[in-house]
Amino acid sequence: MIHLFVSDVGAACFVKGGEDSLADLQAMVEGQIELAISPRGEDVYFNEEGSFHPEFYPNLVASYETRIALVGPAVFTRANENGKTTGLTKADIRRWKNLLEMTENEGVWYEDGEDPWTMDVSPVSVDYVVGMMADVRAAKAELLTNT
Repeated sequence: MIHLFVSDVGAACFVKGGEDSLADLQAMVEGQIELAISPRGEDVYFNEEGSFHPEFYPNLVASYETRIALVGPAVFTRANENGKTTGLTKADIRRWKNLLEMTENEGVWYEDGEDPWTMDVSPVSVDYVVGMMADVRAAKAELLTNT
């Protein structure tokens, strides 16, 4: 199953979901999840206490797509009629690739000294997303303490 992770710092990627959807979603949004349904019917999971985290930023993409002011990372996916997470459809993935102008050639998220703004179509693991966001949050915190 494939989800779309949209960070609050300008990065996005497709993520391969595992067997434990709840744990994966909580790890990617960095806390307890809350659900919103986009006008297109996608499930959008985000941190239920995102606005209370000073290290989180407004998520412009997720806010636009849900028409709700969201703060922090978000995950777009789908569920079946029983509420079980099933991942995005092929049509969803095509739409997101076009919307976010993702291409096969855009490579990695970021390299040393670069901001994490690159979007990649190759699905990554949940662990990769968690590690990347931990690195970004640590770098931002260090920047704030050194100024």
